[in-house]
Amino acid sequence: MWNPWEINASDPSYPKAPGSDHSHWKIGDLSGRHGVLKGHQEFKTTLTDYNLPLYGVNSIIGRSIVLLKTSGLPWACSTIQLEDEVITAIASFRKGVIGRVMFRQSLADPDNDLSVLVELSLASGITTNGHNWHVHEFPLQTVTESCVKAGGHFNPHKVPTVGNYSQDCGSSNPFLCEAGDYAGRHKAISFLAQAPVRYFFTDTSSSLTGPFSIIGKSLVVHGPEGSPIRLACANILLQRPAIGRTSIWFGPGDAQGQLSASQISDLDITSINIQFSGLSGRAGGFHIHELPVIAGSTNPCLNAFIKGHFNPFMVNISASPTEGQGTDDEYEVGDISGRHGSLMARDQISKQYRDTNFPLSGMNSIIMRSLVIHYSNGSRMQCCTVLPQPMPEGDRIDTRAIFTGNISGSVTMTQIVYPDGSASDTTILMELTATSGISSQDISLHWFIEEREGEPYNPYGIPNQAGPVSLCSPLNPLHCRVGDLTTKHGAITEWGKRLVTDPNMPLSGDFTVIGRVMAVQTDSVGRSEARIRPSVPVSSFLFPREIPFNKSAFRRGVSVALRVPFWKVTVFPESEDNGTSCLRMNFFVIGFNDSSALTSLQAQESLASFFRSPTCRPESVPSGIAGLGVLVFLPPLLPVFCLWMLS
Repeated sequence: MWNPWEINASDPSYPKAPGSDHSHWKIGDLSGRHGVLKGHQEFKTTLTDYNLPLYGVNSIIGRSIVLLKTSGLPWACSTIQLEDEVITAIASFRKGVIGRVMFRQSLADPDNDLSVLVELSLASGITTNGHNWHVHEFPLQTVTESCVKAGGHFNPHKVPTVGNYSQDCGSSNPFLCEAGDYAGRHKAISFLAQAPVRYFFTDTSSSLTGPFSIIGKSLVVHGPEGSPIRLACANILLQRPAIGRTSIWFGPGDAQGQLSASQISDLDITSINIQFSGLSGRAGGFHIHELPVIAGSTNPCLNAFIKGHFNPFMVNISASPTEGQGTDDEYEVGDISGRHGSLMARDQISKQYRDTNFPLSGMNSIIMRSLVIHYSNGSRMQCCTVLPQPMPEGDRIDTRAIFTGNISGSVTMTQIVYPDGSASDTTILMELTATSGISSQDISLHWFIEEREGEPYNPYGIPNQAGPVSLCSPLNPLHCRVGDLTTKHGAITEWGKRLVTDPNMPLSGDFTVIGRVMAVQTDSVGRSEARIRPSVPVSSFLFPREIPFNKSAFRRGVSVALRVPFWKVTVFPESEDNGTSCLRMNFFVIGFNDSSALTSLQAQESLASFFRSPTCRPESVPSGIAGLGVLVFLPPLLPVFCLWMLS
């Protein structure tokens, strides 16, 4: 119960019945001040409360309201939200400290209170106290950059920090604190073993909009017991909504139209918009099913292809309330018509819904699954896939790993990425089978992306947490090594198709998994592996191994030559050793399919100064890659690089 004044309800002076002096109760004790709901079938009234602040450090905005059973156990809950349009930003921590800090504020007013939700734990899984946390001046340019590069505390109002600053700065004197000093205004963070800590603060001194916005700055968590050591850092990035939209329809019906959905974060209600026509009065329910539609297959809406309703929480549909009569969580995630009503007897429909059980992110996302409109008798009328949609400034990355050994098939991955480094979750579709005649009853297939043979890729340095104390689980994927797909999503126990959503699988940036090896193995079938390739052309270049490679300068040169944004040029993090004095590096450009432009890079005037006589020459074309030509890369004041463009 929200009780910032730490009032002791066990004290004999604590009120036993509703009264007029509301300050004697805990702020959150609504039934204490106004009476309980016992005996009511319905309850509707207007109350005046003198101890329920909607602004300031003790505000209830962003907190939850809980209805209790007569036994005292929680029965129903909801979040108290601003009715205004809000702006949301997130600092996502992956190394040293794991989790997120979410900031929310009214979009229209930079002077409005800022809600701050902290959900963090230590990668080591130990209990420590007294970790200061501050907004710092500068963002980190790469995920590998030291937290030292974040600069000093964000202090745009030049608040003096000498003398009695630590005593003067506090929740009662927020304007005597630096704008970035959250530990001073609120409290330091204490970490728990085996579970993330959760804090919620209302901040009156910082903003997500206006001239002093913290978006684009960095958030730093310091060492324990007030240590100034910078333990972890993360950029504060604008949180863009996840958007899903149906694609082409398949099936015997004549329905037209679209379902679109948008959700800012997993804490927000999803907005769903449906516009269907051509139903001819023959439609019934409509649902999200487990798998995407396979275009070109015979009768693609069959259960064999897209399976049944998406139901990750194993809701018993026979126990669900009548259509539209229950709360959203009493229905399967995929049961849209159960929550909002069927299409029965309609020719067309245009409606908007607000849904608390339709996630577009997280492990239970509906993105890349299929939407099915059923006939009134329950058979499948039409189906289509709900595809991820980027905001205008973003782009989509698609990859595929093709297996041809004892285990054959493919694994495809999709992610939306943005210029500031933020990205959506990654959807992973597996389509695997055995070529050695092993039945699905005989397998428990482990799958992972390798750092080296047999070792899962681990760019964030997550400790190996074997045994019962492991923090890594499907409910806590950020505590897993990036490449440890088995622990995050479970072993593959049957052949065929399976779709999962991974919040911890980068397809772009310094830690991209593209270019790495994905392996699948089991005792009965053996091991197969495949390299993860993007859907766009991959180019390769050679450079002398004795000269350090300047990745940023190279990306800038390609960006200028191809007239593409700098952030879309992605260099594979690992070089390939060809046994000579040169190393080969690979890169691709997000969303760029123009092979002829890659071929003609040598003719670009912006790269003219990059070409010199090569000191490294290709000896062979890597397996599976077709050669495009040779480039020699010589940026001014930088070493010579010999570049071999490939597709």
